[in-house]
Amino acid sequence: MEEILIYAGIAVAGIVLLVVLLNMLYVQAPPSFAYILSGFKKEPRVLIGTGGFRVPFLERLDKVFLGQVTVDVKTSIPVPTHDFIDVMVDAVCKVRVSPSEEGTRIAAKNFLNFNDSAIAGSIKDSLEGNMREVVGAITLQNLITDRDKFSDEIQKKAAKDMEKLGLEVISCNIQNITDSNRLIENLGADNTYAIRKNAAITKANAERDIQVAEQEAKKVANDVRVKTETEIAERNNELAIRQADLR
Repeated sequence: MEEILIYAGIAVAGIVLLVVLLNMLYVQAPPSFAYILSGFKKEPRVLIGTGGFRVPFLERLDKVFLGQVTVDVKTSIPVPTHDFIDVMVDAVCKVRVSPSEEGTRIAAKNFLNFNDSAIAGSIKDSLEGNMREVVGAITLQNLITDRDKFSDEIQKKAAKDMEKLGLEVISCNIQNITDSNRLIENLGADNTYAIRKNAAITKANAERDIQVAEQEAKKVANDVRVKTETEIAERNNELAIRQADLR
């Protein structure tokens, strides 16, 4: 009986030890990180949203951040537009690691164990360069009146550079555009004047149409009145003639 208890205790201890050991060896990648297991094989293993066993002492565990990264993209100095107007642009870009194993492998070579701030700092210069190139190809008028197109062009321009780093640009939003000569302000004043002018013209045309309609209505009413009075006079005259004939 004692021997059975001893063997049972050893078996339970073995099971517990095995469970603890497996728990120590098993790793589970959270949604916001990819786990890179390297060292045991020539090609590192990539765990994205899944789990796996890590060989102790033979495999190293590193992480790649998969969440969105916010990058403040600003022109440090004025940039000339296509029509040679110096402007300052402030934008915000959202990027992330490409959601594929190959994209994660490329990103791991550049941003292994980086947090979002470190990733943003390392790609900021590249995004600013892309934005300067786009600014130089657009006129000031188009820059102001079509910001969505400006944002799309920055996103397209940056996509190739980011792809080489294992990243992709999710969005790019223009926050502010300024110039030292207040040309943008003057463009706004011109637009305001044009809107007021068009509104005044529209109002004048509407008032003219109302007056024309009123006069036309008065003319029609007067014509009806004259016609009616004439018919009444004619009938009265015919009545008087008949009465005279009867007498």
